[in-house]
Amino acid sequence: MKRITVLPSQKHIEIFYVKPGDINGDNFIIKGSEFHHAKNVLRMKTGDQIIVVDGNGNEYIGMIKEMQYDRIVGSIFKTLLKPREPVLEVSIIQGLIKGNRFKYFVEKATEIGVRKIIPVYTERSLSMDSVKDIKHWENTAISAMKQSGRSVLPEISEVCSFKESLEKVEKCDIKLIAHSKFKSGFKSLESSVIPEVRKHKSVIKTAAVAVGPEGGFTADEIKYAKTNNFFPINLGERRLRSETASIVALTILLFSEGDL
Repeated sequence: MKRITVLPSQKHIEIFYVKPGDINGDNFIIKGSEFHHAKNVLRMKTGDQIIVVDGNGNEYIGMIKEMQYDRIVGSIFKTLLKPREPVLEVSIIQGLIKGNRFKYFVEKATEIGVRKIIPVYTERSLSMDSVKDIKHWENTAISAMKQSGRSVLPEISEVCSFKESLEKVEKCDIKLIAHSKFKSGFKSLESSVIPEVRKHKSVIKTAAVAVGPEGGFTADEIKYAKTNNFFPINLGERRLRSETASIVALTILLFSEGDL
């Protein structure tokens, strides 16, 4: 794991998000809310060292070159590729849940290392009318990416049907679905599921985990997932909230591959 060395002239180097289009050669531009935070909250000035990430896996270490009325222009003197990023790319199919609980899931899953989030409407999900604008979730992911020191911004797809969600992860090397009535727990991941997958794939690069809403998936949904090569997994004896189950599943999966 690569680590950033904080230069003696500044005790703490802030991390800011810039869109890939705002990286131009050895220069970057910070605009919008990120500019406001840097100028008006942190009172940053010309000459301050800074880190920016573009959400595509690039981390740029640089310095503020110019403070304009609506933007910061900076120069880049070092680029790192995917520092602190898991090699295993995990997609989570998450059943829609109430209120701010989906936002909480997005925040924590981003911090831990999720690569893609697929909000899914299932037979036991909330009404589609309760879904917030995806931009709201994306802003949460951006904040969590910066806070955790990541350089990849997880993709958050449009809300889709259960069938469509399985199609989105069709090519994943390993696919799991949370099923409370399945007898084998997550211990079977290393003892049976992963060895079975490695009979066909020596290296597991991508994984998908499906977690239902309150009440879980229906029997028909579990059956359909199994016909699409999903392994059912029990997350333990204690009943977990939907968002907690997703966080637990993501954590154990990354840990099992030595990628946490």
